[in-house]
Amino acid sequence: MKFEDLTVHVIPHSHLDLSWGGGYWLCRLASMDVMLRLLNCLKSDPEYKYTIEHVYAIRRFAEHASGSEVDELIEAIRDGRVDVSGLYHGTEENLPGPENLARQFLLGKGWLKRRFGIDTKIAWSMDTPGHTLQMPQLLKKSGIEFYVISCGCAGPRLFRWASPDGSEVLTYTIGAYNLSHFLGLRSSIDEMKKKIPWYLERIRDLINVKASILDDGGDWSKPDLETLNNIRRWNEAGNKPALKISTTTEFYEAVKGDAGGAPLLKGEMPTTWVYTPTHYPNVAVWNRRAEYSLRAAEIMETLRMILYGDGLYPKSEFTRCWEQICRVMEHNWGGRDGEIVGMEREHACRAAYHVGRDILRSAIEHIASLIEPKSKGLAIHVFNPTGSLGYGYAEENIDVRMYGEEFKGHIYLTDSDGNPVPFDLIERIENEDGSLRGFRIGFVAKEIPPYGFRTYYVRDSDVEVDVPSALEAFEDSIENEYYRVKVDGCRVSEILDKVHGRNLVGDGFFELKAFSDRTIDLKDNIGEVLGEEEEGEFRIKRGKAKSKIIIESSILNSHVRKEITLYESLRIIDLSLAIDWRGPKYCQLRVNLPFRFNGKYLYEVPFGRVRFPDKIDYWAPYGVPLRYDAEQIERFRWPNIESLKGLREVQNWIEMREDNYGILLCTDSSTYDFRGCLQHVPLRTVYSCGDPLLFYNRRGSYRWSYRIITGVDINPELEGILFMTPLETVFSWRRDLCRARRKTPKLPHEYSFIRIEDESIIITALKRAEDDDGIVLRAYNASDEERTVNIKMNIPFRRVYEANLLEEPMEEIPSGRDGVRLRFKKWEIKTLRIIT
Repeated sequence: MKFEDLTVHVIPHSHLDLSWGGGYWLCRLASMDVMLRLLNCLKSDPEYKYTIEHVYAIRRFAEHASGSEVDELIEAIRDGRVDVSGLYHGTEENLPGPENLARQFLLGKGWLKRRFGIDTKIAWSMDTPGHTLQMPQLLKKSGIEFYVISCGCAGPRLFRWASPDGSEVLTYTIGAYNLSHFLGLRSSIDEMKKKIPWYLERIRDLINVKASILDDGGDWSKPDLETLNNIRRWNEAGNKPALKISTTTEFYEAVKGDAGGAPLLKGEMPTTWVYTPTHYPNVAVWNRRAEYSLRAAEIMETLRMILYGDGLYPKSEFTRCWEQICRVMEHNWGGRDGEIVGMEREHACRAAYHVGRDILRSAIEHIASLIEPKSKGLAIHVFNPTGSLGYGYAEENIDVRMYGEEFKGHIYLTDSDGNPVPFDLIERIENEDGSLRGFRIGFVAKEIPPYGFRTYYVRDSDVEVDVPSALEAFEDSIENEYYRVKVDGCRVSEILDKVHGRNLVGDGFFELKAFSDRTIDLKDNIGEVLGEEEEGEFRIKRGKAKSKIIIESSILNSHVRKEITLYESLRIIDLSLAIDWRGPKYCQLRVNLPFRFNGKYLYEVPFGRVRFPDKIDYWAPYGVPLRYDAEQIERFRWPNIESLKGLREVQNWIEMREDNYGILLCTDSSTYDFRGCLQHVPLRTVYSCGDPLLFYNRRGSYRWSYRIITGVDINPELEGILFMTPLETVFSWRRDLCRARRKTPKLPHEYSFIRIEDESIIITALKRAEDDDGIVLRAYNASDEERTVNIKMNIPFRRVYEANLLEEPMEEIPSGRDGVRLRFKKWEIKTLRIIT
């Protein structure tokens, strides 16, 4: 392309990191300063234009600025002089869970539209290191038409990016950001004359339309009229190509006519910052726990609200918690005051998790007060806040005072059909005088209805009732009808799938190894071995419902505790790893997971899955030569991109699939290396982006959990959700919880409020609508085939609409008396607005 025919759109923009340059409050003050400077620039020059990269900045500005200042900004947006990206902030797209990612649009564009009536059509994501598979569909279903990124694609500048369902969004990649600083737009015409032609020549083959973006903005850089003045000087001198100050919308209008000729790219753009979660290991784990805690709480509290008909719903608490955990997933991990920011992030996630737990407990206790047990004995109601038949190990305290003076001395447990159920007597609970107060028991609950409950019964007996169990424990092994786990010393020597007759693991399974790692938080460059897990001791804890092998050892002066657990009649193996880390600097810890299989890896991403290795010819990080010279690249030890292609951020599971067999590994942590044998990377003690003063020490206590499931027909999405969402139990409920109990319906001892016939359809949200009119249900099709399904709803409703991600009704869906029939395209995400 001749540069004489090219128009370069200079787009001034914000890049207001939520942390990195300091703690959250310092960065918020810097953000306020940028916004006030923007207002001054807009007043000083009527031709000045700007793009605000995220709605978060406007939300904070609206909180702290004067009413007149907020009005000035909103007026500039409505006049088209200022653009706003529809995203809440610059999230690290590959890391958050599906609802965490979806709420970015509700908290971003949704808030902007509800508060100010502004319906933005553009989104920016500068400096975010990767872009997840389903992002085009999420953008499309939020009304976003144009997406600007800075890394992830080394192909043509303008392209159509498609999700697996076929949704497309026109995307432009700048290849870096803060280009105006490096090309002299805030300096002088002489510098611009030297650098702009050089830059354009280097990307000549990538420019595929007659317009290009040159961005003007970096970390907390302030709007500067000198950029506009230099554009004028450049054009007045007759230099080519022509420069034009623009908003993102103006650039989109200039290129959207060429969209049909833009190449179509599909697939995930994996993050090149795959190691960043290892800097704050507790943050990544607690963020995931918090998301699933909030999802379960929203579901059960919504059902409680419908049953009681009281309209009470803790919307402000939920909103605050979602804001907290969404903010934590912003792409900056580390930086100045990184230790402080890390503690803030962990506290925010833990707080959101516990708020979710509190609301969930209240909801299920209220629902339990409506259940009419059908059998004698004391009822234990087991609740399942997921969309599939639930199972798991449940624990509950049994208060024998409820039997009165007639307690016979022993208890046994039955299911709702009267069949005895094996249980573990975990603890005998006594009063202060030593008399018996009760027991804490644990048992395996199975086939708990989706979004519902099942009742078990505790009965007393004057003799001990012996219930047989298939769970066995020996001197060096435990086994049930599905698996045998054996240890040799403190090493796992065998995990046998008894059904298929195969040992699942190789040598060194579940063992720790530490490597020298003197690189930055981006690069993969493992050095010599610093330490291996030392021999320790193991013991076996026997039970009728649960048995476990406990291994205690050490590595680099750090105490390690590992547990491997089997359950009576469950086809799962649970593993946990706890470490009190006291290791050195410049170290990377890895967990070896050498499974024996000969097939392909699949791993979960938000609302989807990716096969590894996947063909990603266009994948790349920043346009490194455009941003750093050779000396800087050597100082920063820039990532070896080929090596990073073996590392991925995953969601709840990794599946190892052969033709007629699968091994599923569920996980609550994100960073995995797929090269050679599978390895989990839980933590690193390196420094931040090349600055030895920004160091991650990471001393402290950590815990990670895993689950192994094998078989032919495994549904990994549902198993991953069940892994992250434990069953809940209610024993001696309080009947005074609801003063209007007589007006509420009685519930049977076993019930499902919502059920989907096809297990390929995964529900991720059931909540009250943001405008309080009805409820919202979100689900997606986790298969490569179109599905037509019935969603059965045992709740009263009047109408059902398909909605967008902002929860705005779009089209009414015909519905029957007890549900609705829907057609899902492959990997399609649907949001329903249900008017109750």
